[in-house]
Formats: sequence, C-alpha cells, structure tokens
Amino acid sequence: MSKSTKLLIAVPTLDYIHRKFVESLTGLTKYLESNGPEFDVHFEGCTLVYISRDNIVKKAMEEDYTEVLWLDADMVFDKDIYWKLRNVGQEFVTGLYRGRHGTHRPCVFEKLEPPERWDSFDFPEEPEIREIKGCGFGCVLTSTDILRTVWNRFGTCFRPTPLLGEDLAFCKRVSDCGFPMYASMKAKVGHIGQYIINCGENENGSILTLI
Repeated sequence: MSKSTKLLIAVPTLDYIHRKFVESLTGLTKYLESNGPEFDVHFEGCTLVYISRDNIVKKAMEEDYTEVLWLDADMVFDKDIYWKLRNVGQEFVTGLYRGRHGTHRPCVFEKLEPPERWDSFDFPEEPEIREIKGCGFGCVLTSTDILRTVWNRFGTCFRPTPLLGEDLAFCKRVSDCGFPMYASMKAKVGHIGQYIINCGENENGSILTLI
C-alpha cells in the first residue's frame, strides 16, 4: 500500500449512535492501527444528511485525504471491512447490505432511471465484484479524486434531485463524470433495525414485527 494513503472514516449522524455500530467501529480502528494506513474518524452532525455528506466531502478535499470510508451509524461490519473494499482496487466500492424495511431488498441498484434494486438475495461471492449503477451509502469506499471531480463539475456531491435522494443523486453524478461503481461480494454488512416483539404471532407467522 502507498505510504501516501490518508483515510477519512466519515460518519454522518445526529445524536443517536447504536452500540453495535460503536463496537464495529472500535474493532475497525484497532485493526487499522496495526494493519492500515494513516486514518482519522470524523462524525458530522446535521439534520439534513446531504449537507453532512457534502461537508465531509469538503473536509476530505481541504485536508488532503486520499480516500473516504463512508459509514452510517446503523451498520455493523467486520474489523477488516476497509481492506475488503480496498482490495477490489477500484475508486468506488460499496459493501452489501439489505434495507431495514419491507422485503429487505439489497441496497444496490442495477439502474437509476427509475431506480431499480437487485432482485438477488443470496449475494454470491463469485464474481468477486459486480458493476452497479448506484447504492446506498451505509458502507462505501471512495477516492477523494472522484469526490473532487464531481464537486468541481456540479458544485455539490450529495444534494438530492427531484427524482433521486442524496445517495443516488451522487451516484448519478459519478456516472455522468465517467467513473464506474462496484459492489464487493465479500464485503457483507449488517443493517441495524428495530422490531416489536409480540405476545402472539403476526400475520406472517412471526412474533417479530419490523418497525
């Protein structure tokens, strides 16, 4: 790995951070201290997540970080998640996780206009990577070069559009700038949800109801 690598671990958040996320983040930082590049952890708070994300972009550019590992505060992940993404060798790589609601479909997209998620639920490990058209930003590694290119062209990275939320709006801009995006089949991530524990079974035959 290049000695010039400087990683920003970025967490846009409000006031609440789940204990399981803190445990995962602690494992990651301890692992990187012995097995990683120079890094910093930054929490960016704002009621509008796209502003938090854009502020992180400006920090990465202004303070000469070469990569940003984007983590949402409702994710759980292995201590080597950075390397699972970095070893793909691409400038934009997402980990794989499911949505918290409904049918828990994967938060990766095969098309954006209109947005269409993967139908696959098994996340096969071969091929190791798969090109995508967009993703949620619960666990994504990007180069700062991509962020700078998008910012210089659009004046924002994550500002939502009338048809796309902040994450997919950024992915559309990345695509418009000619950068490919990939998902790592080996970087599987958990998405923290909430359940109501019922006294009896619900209509689906389970005592758990997802909030």
